[in-house]
Amino acid sequence: MSDGAQEQSGRWRCCVDAAPRLFRCMSVALLFLALPVSLVCGVGFLVSGTLRFFIPTFTVLSVLVLPAVLLSPLHREGRGVAVVSGWLSRYSHMTLIGVTVLIVLSSWIFRTAQTSAVIALLGMFAVPWFYASCPRTLIPRRIPQILGVLWLIQVVHGYMQIGLGLEVVALAGNRNWAATLIIILAPWALLSLEPRARRRTKRNAQHFRILVALAIAGLSLPLVVLCHCRATWLMLAVYAFLFLLLPSCTRLARAVVIGLTAVLLMGVVVVKADRIVDMVTRDIRVPLYASTIRLVRDHPMFGVGAGNFRREFVEYRSLAHKARPNAATVTEHPHNELLHVAAQAGIPVAVIWALLLVPPLFLFRRRSPYWLSVHFTAWMVIGHGMLDKVLVQPPMSILGLVCVGLLWRPMLRLRWASDKRPQFVARALLPAGCALGALFSIFLIVREVRVSAVLRRASQAERAGDYEHAYEAYASACAIDPKAIHPHAYAGICAINKLRDPKRALPHLIDARELESDFAHLNGEIGLTLGTMGRDGEALPFFVREAELFPFSVTAHQRLYVCGTGTGRIADLSRLHQRIGTLLVQRATLTLGEEELQSCARRVALGVRQERIGVALGAASELVSPFTIGGAEPSYSALCAAVGRKPVRFQGRGFSTFDGAYWARMWEWHKIWRMAPPQSAVDVGDAFAGLESVPEGSHARAAELCRFARAAGYDALEICSGALCLVEIRHGSDSALVDAASGRTWRDASLEMLFGEEGGENVPCLLDVAQTRIHVPMHPMQFQMGTQMLGEILARVLGRTVPSFGESPAACMQRARQRCAAIPRLAAPTYDQESFGRWFAECEKLAKELGEKKEAHKPPR
Repeated sequence: MSDGAQEQSGRWRCCVDAAPRLFRCMSVALLFLALPVSLVCGVGFLVSGTLRFFIPTFTVLSVLVLPAVLLSPLHREGRGVAVVSGWLSRYSHMTLIGVTVLIVLSSWIFRTAQTSAVIALLGMFAVPWFYASCPRTLIPRRIPQILGVLWLIQVVHGYMQIGLGLEVVALAGNRNWAATLIIILAPWALLSLEPRARRRTKRNAQHFRILVALAIAGLSLPLVVLCHCRATWLMLAVYAFLFLLLPSCTRLARAVVIGLTAVLLMGVVVVKADRIVDMVTRDIRVPLYASTIRLVRDHPMFGVGAGNFRREFVEYRSLAHKARPNAATVTEHPHNELLHVAAQAGIPVAVIWALLLVPPLFLFRRRSPYWLSVHFTAWMVIGHGMLDKVLVQPPMSILGLVCVGLLWRPMLRLRWASDKRPQFVARALLPAGCALGALFSIFLIVREVRVSAVLRRASQAERAGDYEHAYEAYASACAIDPKAIHPHAYAGICAINKLRDPKRALPHLIDARELESDFAHLNGEIGLTLGTMGRDGEALPFFVREAELFPFSVTAHQRLYVCGTGTGRIADLSRLHQRIGTLLVQRATLTLGEEELQSCARRVALGVRQERIGVALGAASELVSPFTIGGAEPSYSALCAAVGRKPVRFQGRGFSTFDGAYWARMWEWHKIWRMAPPQSAVDVGDAFAGLESVPEGSHARAAELCRFARAAGYDALEICSGALCLVEIRHGSDSALVDAASGRTWRDASLEMLFGEEGGENVPCLLDVAQTRIHVPMHPMQFQMGTQMLGEILARVLGRTVPSFGESPAACMQRARQRCAAIPRLAAPTYDQESFGRWFAECEKLAKELGEKKEAHKPPR
């Protein structure tokens, strides 16, 4: 061999020898980079904030191992399960390539937007198989010491969070993940100190191990308890039962233990039946699993593509799922990793992945502390992954799947057959694949760190109230990663909700919708943006879709209702308004609790009756605290302009004395109806004639009578023809006409009779259609959404003991239009501008009087 060839061969061997060391260092670095670093700031250091940096460490590890796994044939080495090993050595490579083809094909069919999602799904297979078959030189050394340091970091951070009164999430970012992470790292922390114990005498070593075990348990268990993770305790109990208790028993003892355990579980189910039913009813998993199974059933062969679960699952969310109190607006994972793989890549791929998870189900005969720790880690992570999404959360995903791979090593003894690689593969294809993987990994890390840093800066600016800089940061994140939906959505939401700039918001929201048409509340935000631009007709379909996706959302239905009143394209506004009232009570009950809801409602009623308006205002604010108060029906601004007054949102941030004045008037009328409930429409007219204080003028009296009739639960219309002002009072088939000026009442008379060919005893006179106008008098407070919300809640909680003032003017107007539509050539009804202006001025006057009056109690904070 020439000197040049020897030198070249020497460089190649040097690179080959350095590669394992470099890979080991990178794999350990990825394990620690998986920690959400910015959560350190979340416990009070440096800059406060909760948005963590996201580094896709599992995806990076998958990129690094994929070329080697796909290009490395296997051979059986040493003793193992010979039959299975022989079969696997022949077909495992082909199976892995087949899985890769299926996953890539599925992603192409269903238009997966992110390449990293495909690689992450491939990593679910490649990572465990890599560590099952790679040479020992590629596995990090001193694993116990590495994981012991990781345990120490988690524990220290957990106790820092306790000291600052924060939720214990350690560095996992979630209490459920933190509980399992601390538990699986505790044995490794104990194992990391084993070399120190070996250097002692036998007796001292035993004492040292006991003290260290007690210290580690004493530090870990309080944090796990504070995490309140049921899945962690469940998997611990099952592990202790299957792998600690049963193996130590004889066959007879095992039968007895299993029988007693079954009886004990049945007893717990019987005794705690109500609590168990309540837990199952409230838990999201049952409907989530059922919906995911339906998705898998519809796409059994290829799934819906890697990374597309969130996008495709929207159509499979059931009402039972949406009704759960803890149902998130976005479903990113079915809380079962086997279902997740099946949903993304199909049933055949999921079956192959399930076969990879077999080793944790069995305990090795070889029970060294190291292998027991590997088995325990794999069992806890995989088991928890069947109840939560820990297997897509670093560092849990890395720890769990690496340990599954390590469990395969002594069982099968399959190793890479490096000498069987063709020279082209060994010298060119494999190095090129590894180099490309390294470059792509660097690109992923840099991109995600940049996006996370910009999003963090935007979040901090938004919390500080600097919305302009927040929007600019969100827009910068969109430029860094155009296929990431969150930056687009955040930029649009910030622009419309904070900056009130629909022109800047709309392009971002449209871009987000092109990526995922039904992401979170995206449809509602687009509808809001279009509505702000005056494009209500275009906004309505988005609000309809938002209400379909979130049938239990008050905000979604309120926006649909407001848009429907502006466009007139909602067929039944009254029904929609009733639906909103039902949702209000459901949400208030869930947030405040049934007892507190009843208490607040009673305090509102008692405060108004006793003229303690301050108490009523405070209780009302607490009653609607779960909701966003503000805004009015679209026709409110037009009416204010018509009477020459500036639109005022009486509530502001809550309720005010304007509301108190309106409530007081409504309660005065309600007293009359409680003492003498009307039996017919005629009784309403007679009761009005007996009032001590009524406005002057026939038009004003007619408007007052309409409002008085509505307080009694009747529909009322003001009919004006020249100087004549009549009021139709109607409830079902019971109707009457009242002359507002004289007070005369015509029983069983109706609007249609006024335009007939002949008069009669039940008709005051025949009217000319062309000269007749129909008005719907409304108080300004009735247009306010806060008033409607409070009125609907009180009516449903306290029933007829409180007046009805939550009815929507738009719903009243729609009924009036339907009522008049049957009469040819009759002009469409309108809101009564004169009574609106008069009531506007009067409510301000009454509010001023109430403000000057010394209140018995101040409103509570």
